[in-house]
Parts: sequence; structure tokens; C-alpha cells
Amino acid sequence: MKQENIKTNVLNRLYDNYNMKRLQILFISIFCILVAYAEHVAIDDAKQVKTETKTQYLSLLENDTWLLISLGYEGEQFITYYSNTHQNAIINGQTYTDIEVYGGEMINDVFYKNGTRHIYVRENRSIGKSYRYNKQTQSEDLLFDFSLQVGDTFPHTGVIENIEVVNINGIERRLLTFNYYGIKHAWIEGIGSTGLGLSPYFTDPNWIQLICVTNEGNNVYEHAFHGVTCNSFTEYTPTSIFSLNINPNPVHDRLKVEYSVPFEEIRIFNLNGQCVLQSTQTDINVSALPQGMYILRAVTTTATTLQAKFIKE
Repeated sequence: MKQENIKTNVLNRLYDNYNMKRLQILFISIFCILVAYAEHVAIDDAKQVKTETKTQYLSLLENDTWLLISLGYEGEQFITYYSNTHQNAIINGQTYTDIEVYGGEMINDVFYKNGTRHIYVRENRSIGKSYRYNKQTQSEDLLFDFSLQVGDTFPHTGVIENIEVVNINGIERRLLTFNYYGIKHAWIEGIGSTGLGLSPYFTDPNWIQLICVTNEGNNVYEHAFHGVTCNSFTEYTPTSIFSLNINPNPVHDRLKVEYSVPFEEIRIFNLNGQCVLQSTQTDINVSALPQGMYILRAVTTTATTLQAKFIKE
């Protein structure tokens, strides 16, 4: 009988110890779950703060001017000047900002259209996108999209390889780096393309660069290119440089060149960079040229080179 009592007491103690350990394990499990939940909430809160910071989109259209420069086949420098008129244009029910463009412009890797014209841009700041009205299709094209992520692809620009926050003149901006067949190109939030200003397309950084962005007389963005700086543009005015017009375009036999500044010589190049025709006249016979696209360059008496493209039928 005594042995049975001892055995019963031992079993009861073991059972009590087992229950106690179960309770300890239960409490520890509940504690771990609460800690994990708290950490999860904290991580989510941190992510939310980070996301909200990234969505504080900086406007492109707060700037006044964008100045970019491109180099020609023979080292000539061509200047493009975007000027924000701060005037609105209502098109198809959308409100766009009117921007005057003086000089050439890159569209789909083609530099063309000298003269003065207007482009119309609008922004959706809540999603970090901007749009440009397309006069040919009478619709709008996506200009920039700063909601893109690493690995995304943008037409004519390439794959986003890296996204970082950079400090430019004391302001933090998102910088998206694209890789276009091994050549790097970037967008900067609130500034635009480092190669083409208000055009998002890819360009070879050895030939075309955004030099300067200004707002109310202050330089928002500066980048020296082949010795050219923001100060290099102070001597130029749109009326003295960008006044070249050619017609008809396309042309069959005779091409007429019009501009308001004196010139010394006109040269016509094919797309391989070969000079196929030279003239000192404003009425040029191009009937002997094969069909295709050509670049006309007029050298003024002040050594400024004006450029326009035309199609020979």
C-alpha cells in the first residue's frame, strides 16, 4: 500500500510538472505572437512612412527654362531652349501648360525642327506622371512616369536599372537610371531628362546633354558639357539664333531657305554625316539628291550654326 501511494504521488507530481510546462509554453507562444505582431505593425508603419515620402512628387512645371546642347557631326553646337510661359491651354478638356521651344528638339532619337513652336505639358502630381499633347494624333503621350520601379521598361528609354534619392541644390529628388543597350540615361524628379530636358527619350550622353534648368532666375540644375555651362547661354537670345525655316518639306526639286540673320554657307548632309551639297544661295536645287532624309545646316556670319531636317522625295 505504501509503495502504491509513493507511486501515485510521483505520477501526480510528473503530471503537475507537465501541465506547468504546457502553461509556460503557452504563455511563451502568446508572448512571441504579440511581439511578432508588434514588429509587423512597426515595419508596416515604417514602410508607409517611406512610401509617403517617395510620393511627394516634385513638379516639372514649376521651372521656367530648360537649356540643352547637342553636338553635330563636325563639332558644331546646337542649342535648344524650353521656356515655360506659365499660360494654360485647354485641349480636349485637359489643362496643359504652354511651353515655347526655340531651336531643335530630339524626338525618338531624331534631332529636327528648328524655329519657334509650342508644346503642351500637364502633370498628375498625385501619381508622379506627366503628359504631352500630341498634335498629330490629337491625344496625349506619357512624358515621364516617376512611379516606375527597378526592372520596369519605358519606351525609347530602356530598363530602369537603379532608383536613388539625390540631393541637388539642397533638394532631395528621385533619380531613375535607365540602361539602354549598355548606355546609361537618367530622369530626375522635378527636372526631367538629363539628356533631353522635357523629352524622355534615350539619347547618347556623349552628344546631347541638359545643361541648365532655372526657376525665377536661380539655377535648379547645372551640368557642364564639353566646356559649356549655364553662364554660356547668357549671350544668346531666341530671335538672334533660332530663325531658320525651310520649305517645302518634303521637297522634290527646289528647297527654299528662310532666316532673319545673315549667313555665309549652307551645307546639306545625309544621315551618315557626309556633306552631299554646298550652297551660298537661299534657293537650292536638290533634284539630284537620292530620296531620303537630310540635314541642312546654315552657318551664320557670327559663326552660329542653324540646323533643320528635310525629306527629299
